[in-house]
Amino acid sequence: MSGRQDDRKRHEALLRTLGVLTLVGTLVLASLAVMPLTTAPSAAAVGFDDSWDYTNYRGTPLPFLDANGTVEIRQSNTASDFTGSYFDSLLRGSFPWGVTTGTALPSGLTSVSVSVSLLDRNLLSGSRYHLFIALYYRLPSLATCPGGGIGADGACWLDTQVRVENIGGADSPVGTTELYTSQALGWDNVTLTLNPGQAGTLTADVAHQCQQDLAEYGLDLGLSCTLTGIEIGTEGYGLNSLNTNWYGLRLAGPGPASLTASFLFYPSSPQTGQSMLFAAIVSGGVSPFTYSWDLGDGTSNAAASPSHIYSSSGSYTVKLVVTDGSGTVVSSSRSISVTVPRSSAVPVIVGWGGTRLDEIVTYDGTNPPSDVFPGEQASDQEIQVRHLASMGLNAFRVSFQSACTSWQENGAYNADWLNRSITVARHYNMWLIVDYHGYSDLDTSSSADCWLGFWAPVVQQFKNSYDELVWEPINEPTGFGDSNVPWLSLQYQRWIDQTRGSGDTHWTVVQNLCSYRCNLTNMADGYPTVNDTAGRVFISLHTYFFYDLCVSGVYGPSCTWDNSSADVWANKFYRAVLNGTTRTGWPSLNTEGGAVAFSTNSCSSNCAPDTVLSGDAGYSLTSLHFIQKLTSLYDSNQPGRVNWVWWPMGSWTNTPGAGLLGSLAPDGWGSLLQFRRAISASLPEDLNGDCLVNMTDVMIGAASFGKSSRDQGFDSLADINKDGIVNILDLASIALHYGQTC
Repeated sequence: MSGRQDDRKRHEALLRTLGVLTLVGTLVLASLAVMPLTTAPSAAAVGFDDSWDYTNYRGTPLPFLDANGTVEIRQSNTASDFTGSYFDSLLRGSFPWGVTTGTALPSGLTSVSVSVSLLDRNLLSGSRYHLFIALYYRLPSLATCPGGGIGADGACWLDTQVRVENIGGADSPVGTTELYTSQALGWDNVTLTLNPGQAGTLTADVAHQCQQDLAEYGLDLGLSCTLTGIEIGTEGYGLNSLNTNWYGLRLAGPGPASLTASFLFYPSSPQTGQSMLFAAIVSGGVSPFTYSWDLGDGTSNAAASPSHIYSSSGSYTVKLVVTDGSGTVVSSSRSISVTVPRSSAVPVIVGWGGTRLDEIVTYDGTNPPSDVFPGEQASDQEIQVRHLASMGLNAFRVSFQSACTSWQENGAYNADWLNRSITVARHYNMWLIVDYHGYSDLDTSSSADCWLGFWAPVVQQFKNSYDELVWEPINEPTGFGDSNVPWLSLQYQRWIDQTRGSGDTHWTVVQNLCSYRCNLTNMADGYPTVNDTAGRVFISLHTYFFYDLCVSGVYGPSCTWDNSSADVWANKFYRAVLNGTTRTGWPSLNTEGGAVAFSTNSCSSNCAPDTVLSGDAGYSLTSLHFIQKLTSLYDSNQPGRVNWVWWPMGSWTNTPGAGLLGSLAPDGWGSLLQFRRAISASLPEDLNGDCLVNMTDVMIGAASFGKSSRDQGFDSLADINKDGIVNILDLASIALHYGQTC
């Protein structure tokens, strides 16, 4: 290719990159510009709210309403003993069995629709389940009501459903109908089929459902059907679990509805100094409307769509009050978490820990020559990191013992050793997590002061050494109260303030109190609350599923040592991590987890019955199922994967055949684990490791644009052509591959 042609190609690639950026920006602005401020009841989907009753269930747990208006229905039956029927549903209105609950239905409804996502299921032989919308009608007085149709009030009732129907593991075809009676004349029709992992929308036409039910029972089609109740959810029998999410509710009606108000805001994760846009959404009522905003920081506004900039990070309660032309007043409040700007894009960090810091100067007699230190034999740690790189991973965690307590694990700290570990990390383009593997250092003020004193010179020495360094100030803090999160938050804030005061800007991990032990019902309550002027904090939760804690009741009476309970705990950890990210505003890097099946690592008796390998790097089939489930949840999370570093990779374990690699040995569970690579050999433009070159990759490249390997903030992955600087050629490569997948 001639030089002129080469320049032209580069120019076209640059234009394409700029075009991608311009397109996204234009779409965002356009979507905000046309956002309707006032909508009819049928105009848009809304989230579920407290106008519904969530307590109608048989089995556990009960339906859960999350902060986004999505209802999570998790039917769990670890004992595999559901032979009778069960149900998990939401109710609103009046029903033939004599219950009136939730907020009264709006008048004049013409249709009800809702989107449902079938996450997963575990069926027994002879199973049956329905995912449904049920509409209930009370008929006017009849001389004769067909048998089974009389409700608790003596009136004749109709019960109609639109549903997904699954019998024996197979969905019934769309168009299938069925009759049934139970204090109402029932008729259902199948309108949708769903496989696990799929989502779809159920829609019930109010008039059509009534007319079809009347016709099936030979009743007068001229009868007036009064819709009194709506039920949405799941029912069935013969299954271990059935997990669904319900969202996008639409209650459509032609007439005016009562006044309601809510609002949206953009961006969804605001930062200090960033302009935010709020947009009021009003349904029903009588125009004109007036607006009054309390933006939570002492600022008020009377516009329908005000903009605002928060100068300080924190949680703000924003309240909108709307008054319509008739004088009716309604309000809506939401909590908004404002964080300080991130100094760079949140990195993808996926790898393994367990290697001790002293393994950088430990040498197995069969180790080959070093690729990092000419003339030397490769250390055990270099062999481990070399193996991680070959797996497509990009991080390793080195550990050393506490400097302030007698509870010590993983060998001593040595500054020269850490410097060598950094050299290895730089050579293999790896993130390095520096783990102070302590537990009880925060028990008292004096030990916490000692802990801070240890870290001060370490950070000072290495603050400018390597950008892809992550500080983990303490491994699993414990001993000061199993629910004392404020104390934990205070100590982490002291550490961050001290570190930032020295000029250091590396990412820092703050650990959930439940990583070791807690008495909190919701593990998300165990995350410390901190502020960081550098905007570089990861939250972490250590994740294991232990046989001894399961069978002894520590995990609760419903825990059994099987894959079903393993799935329950994997999902519990996953939801806690997502909840913690939402609450704190910080991304997640979970620095430890694995398939070891016993809380003391090496069980001498009463080991898990399905143990495959014993020892520190051992595993059982059930614990492997747990970590595989959790890894898959983390890797497939959207909009971005959840970072993880599993345990253990090290030469110190006592598992037979583990050698230098611990659980990553050929017979270890790490070699069986299915995961998404952090580094794509076939698609280097996929900077965030999600197997798709998209706008996230463009932004990661842009964050490092113009920086060389000597600069703070340099991202080696963004240096696609490996010339030591992120320049226009790297951005052009991203643009040329935009939209491609692995």
